Formats: sequence, C-alpha cells, structure tokens
Amino acid sequence: MTYTIETFKENNLSYHMKYSVTQSDVDKANELVKLIEQTRDANVPKVGDIVEYTNKYGDYFKNAHIEEVIDENLLYICDRPSEASVSKSTDPENIHSAVGGGPWSRIPKGLKYLGKRKKVFSVWGHSGRGANGSIRFEAEVNVWEYKVNEDLEFTTKTHSKYTLFVYPDKYTQETKYQITSENDRSLFNQEEYEAWLKTFNGVEREHVRDDHKTVWTLKQHRKCIPLNEYLLVKDAVIDSELCNAQIQECKRVYKDTEVTTYLPYQAQKIKLSGVKRYKNAYQA
Repeated sequence: MTYTIETFKENNLSYHMKYSVTQSDVDKANELVKLIEQTRDANVPKVGDIVEYTNKYGDYFKNAHIEEVIDENLLYICDRPSEASVSKSTDPENIHSAVGGGPWSRIPKGLKYLGKRKKVFSVWGHSGRGANGSIRFEAEVNVWEYKVNEDLEFTTKTHSKYTLFVYPDKYTQETKYQITSENDRSLFNQEEYEAWLKTFNGVEREHVRDDHKTVWTLKQHRKCIPLNEYLLVKDAVIDSELCNAQIQECKRVYKDTEVTTYLPYQAQKIKLSGVKRYKNAYQA
C-alpha cells in the first residue's frame, strides 16, 4: 500500500500529537515499504521475514523475526521479537534490521514457504531519535516454517504447556503441586491437581530437570463476557472455576485440541457455595 498523510496519521497518532506527521515521514515510510516488498523472494528467506518456529521443546513462536542471514546455510532469528526498526542496507537486495526481544536462535536456511503476511516495522521520524520519535508502517513479507523436530508429540501451537514441581514430603503444606507457565502459577493439593488434569486432558511428560515434569493440556483460553451472552453459549459443559478468590459457575467449550472457559463479567458472576473447583472432574 501507499500511505498518504491522512492514512499515515491513523497508525501514528501518538507520534503525530507530539511531532506532527510531515510529508517527509510519509515519503520515508513509503520508500521503505517499497524496498521491503520488492526484496522479498519466495525461494529465499530474507531479513525481515517471519518464521513460524517450533523449538525442540515444543515451544511455538508464530512471529519469529529473521534478523540476519549469517551465510548461505544459516539464519539468525529472534523467537519473540519487539517491533523491528529497519533501514536501507548496503546490499540493494536486502534491508538492515535492529530488533529487541528474545530468545534468539540459529536455524538452517532451508525453510518451508507458507505465504505472505503484513508486518509492522518502524523507523525514526523527521525529529530524529527521541522519546516516541519513531514512525510505524506495514509491509508485506514472506512467512516461513521451521520445526526443529517434526515428530514432537505436542507443541504450544495446539496445546498449553506447564511445568510441574511437587514439593518433597519434608514440606508440610497441603498444596504441594505447583504448576507454572509463562502467564500462570497455581498451587494444588493432590486431589485438585488430578481434577485439573482431568478437566483439561492433561498428560505428564519428562522435563529437562529430573525433579520436574512437563504437563501438556488442551490449548486453554479464558473469556469473560456479559451475562446475557454467557447464557447463550451452547454446546458447553457447565463447570466451576476459581476467580478472584470465589468459586463461580463457568462454561467450557471443547473443540479439537482446545477448550475455552467462559465466565460472566465479575459484576454479574454466578457464585457457587459448597462446590469444588473443577466440579465435573469429581463426577463418576
């Protein structure tokens, strides 16, 4: 696409409020969009392209960023990148990229081509380096796929991944089962842990540390919605969930390898008394 001042403002409102978008900003962005899109090659991965990357542990990264083509056989990618800042390269067939984030990986250059996707890039605007001084724009890049191991039983693309640690018997607390993920940490007693496993079809697998386990479950999603919408959710299992220190009614919709847990907004929550969390797991 070609930006105008008006369409460019829509994607750079905070920048415009501080510096005011100028024609030179728009021209710079349009020039870079053209450069990025013209240097793409469906046969060769390029700097700025996207890689859907799965590492040997089953961790899936949908938007890994190619930062550098090391040589004819090797790429340097950022698994979970921030917004890439780009500029012209001394090589007319490539761009220069600077991105933050991590972790970082080196992968073979022979990737599977998946198609194209819009991606956001940035560059310093007419005011130069400074707070909120970068301008953002979209360009279409190629998308590739690379899996370190094609034979993995589970990946985080289709399942949720947790680390389980069971406190030794010398610890006296009842909640000895600790599960952690990137966004969650919970403590269960044995009964609660087994109910959680049953609710989300969890299975234990070996971990890189001997005193831990990796637990794979259905891909879990949680949505809070208005009560009137909640009541209309069909093909759901009525269950119980802990939210804000209160056992509440929820609905779980199971589909393929995913489960979505629906809860009403907290102002409209359906409180439950004398009911355990994951109540369905206790039924015969």
